[in-house]
Amino acid sequence: AWTHANQQNAAAAGPRPEPATDLTDGQWIRLTRLQSEYKVKLATFANRQRAYAELAVWVRSTVDKTYLGNTTSKSDLRTIVRDLKSSLAPSEDEQKEEARLRYRQVLAQTKRVKPEDWLVAWNKAKLEGERHKIAELEGQSALNDFLTALSAFDATWASQQKVQIMNNKKFGLKMDVTLRALGELFHEHVRSTRMTSKMADSVFAVSEATQSHCPCGLPSSKHRWKPVDCAAVQIAINGESKDGRRANSSRVKTCKEALKQAKWKSLMDTVKGSAATAKLDQREDKGNPRKHGDFAGLTIDTNGLPSGTTDAVFAALREKHPLYNSTIYDGGATTHIVNDKSLLTDIREAVETDYVMIGEGSLKVEARGTRRMENVLDGEDGRNT
Repeated sequence: AWTHANQQNAAAAGPRPEPATDLTDGQWIRLTRLQSEYKVKLATFANRQRAYAELAVWVRSTVDKTYLGNTTSKSDLRTIVRDLKSSLAPSEDEQKEEARLRYRQVLAQTKRVKPEDWLVAWNKAKLEGERHKIAELEGQSALNDFLTALSAFDATWASQQKVQIMNNKKFGLKMDVTLRALGELFHEHVRSTRMTSKMADSVFAVSEATQSHCPCGLPSSKHRWKPVDCAAVQIAINGESKDGRRANSSRVKTCKEALKQAKWKSLMDTVKGSAATAKLDQREDKGNPRKHGDFAGLTIDTNGLPSGTTDAVFAALREKHPLYNSTIYDGGATTHIVNDKSLLTDIREAVETDYVMIGEGSLKVEARGTRRMENVLDGEDGRNT
């Protein structure tokens, strides 16, 4: 301090002070603090230097030597990275085009995805598009495109929003409708619908019990057979099904509760009567065994075959075949499908990637095995032999 003051004004600086032989308490405190700060700064510098060195090694080991040779510096990592970015990284126009394509792709990918997952992907693409100021996020067309995509999840909700926007514009109501606001509204709609319906698969699925035409509660979309032919109904009423089929215990329990309602009385009478008729037929078969010959499942008009018309084939059975509600039997393949593992023997668990494609959807295969079809068709020894 004295040296600096002496250089500025020697007269004012005065004589050189005597060297300190000891430090005051205040000076010791300051020295201790400076030493502690130095240790912290030294450790911070060492960590940064180590990270910098590791990053430099990574750059030199992963970047082609030809590209490294074209950089203006061979040692300064910041300069090397800046040069590589300017020469190899996508330009602003290229990044903008990628953002546009990615946003359009998200709008089109609405199949086989939950609305929550789709909203996450859409919001990510929207934020990237906003950063590059893409045209797809501007104006009325952006709102229309978004609502059109949402119609794949809930067409009614999307249509209502479109009508509301049109009415606001028609009557001059100044309401600032944005993509962000619509996204938040739809997210709230999804959450509230899930809470109301208590369904985990889709916000548009309806309650099984209210939409089923059968007391077992299975949705009509999955319940293709009549209630009188339902195994759960037969077990709930008669204790067993006519053809030995089994049903999930929860479905049987649901069925028993629903059958307490008066609207199912006629169904109960029909199922009970059907069981009594079946037992009577079995007794008649035992008392007077009949020999049944072969039966024709279909007849073919050979004259019509060359023209390729479907009118050349006629079904010979008036009723549904005995396996119609338990087995998809493919006579031209080696694999058939059943809806109950108990119908199989030699059961083995299916692999994780085993699926059956159905239209635009798919079903997970739970197990594989051998299907034994016994006591289903009438044979020479009587009914169902």
